[in-house]
Amino acid sequence: YNQLWKQRNLVRFEFRTADDNDAASVLQGEARVIFDSEDRPRRLVGTLIDITERRRLESLMRDSLRRMNLFVEAVSDVSFILDETGQYVQIFGQKPELLIAPPSELIGRNMKDVLPHGVADSLMKAMKKALETGKQQAIEYELLVGNDYRRFGGKMVPMQYSQEGRQSVALFLVDITSKHRTEEALRLSYERRRRNDYYNDLIAGKRQPPNGAELIHGESFDESKFYSFSLLLIESWRGERLENWL
Repeated sequence: YNQLWKQRNLVRFEFRTADDNDAASVLQGEARVIFDSEDRPRRLVGTLIDITERRRLESLMRDSLRRMNLFVEAVSDVSFILDETGQYVQIFGQKPELLIAPPSELIGRNMKDVLPHGVADSLMKAMKKALETGKQQAIEYELLVGNDYRRFGGKMVPMQYSQEGRQSVALFLVDITSKHRTEEALRLSYERRRRNDYYNDLIAGKRQPPNGAELIHGESFDESKFYSFSLLLIESWRGERLENWL
C-alpha cells in the first residue's frame, strides 16, 4: 500500500500464500489507488490471478532445459539446433573455444554465410538426407578455428521440432583432432614399414621386380634413409613409380 501511495500509478506484484494444509499458491496482481479531487485516497482497485500452475510449468521447463544442457555437454563438445535452411537456432556446449565465433554472433545467422563453402555444403547435404529419411547422418569435416585446423566428427539428427514452421535438426559434434592425427601418424608409419619390408625383400631376392624392371644395385633399406634413394637404383619400368609396384 505504501508503494501504491507513493507511486500513484499502476503497481504489479507477486507473492506466495499457503492454505491450512500448507499447500502453496503463487498469486500475481496489479493495482492502483484512486484519489478524489482533494488528493485523498478513496479506494483501491486491481486484479489478482492465481499463477501457481504457470510457475510450476516454467520450473519444469527450466529443469528440462538444464537436464538437456547437461546431457548435450556429456555427449558432445559443442552442439547446435539448425532449421532446414541452415540457420542457427540454439547453441550448446562446454567448449565455446571450438566455435568460429561467439554464440551471440552465430544465432540467427545461416551457416552458409559463416562456414567455408565446402563444409557448409556437406552439412546441408547431410541435413537434407536426415530430414528426408528420418535417420541420423554421420559427418566428419575439418575447419579452421582460430589459428589451428580442427577436425570434427558427429551426427546430424532430425528433430520433431519446428522453428517458425520450418523443420529442424540437432547437430552434435566432438573434437577428434588428436585422435585423427594419431591415426594418421599410425597409418603413415604402417605404410613406411610396408614399403621398407618390400624394398628389403627385393634386395634380398625374396621378391622379383615386375616384368620390365631390373634391380641394378641395392643395400639394406633403412627407414632413416627413406628420403635418400641412392641405396636402391632401378631401371625405368614403363615410367611407373616404384610405389605402384606395391
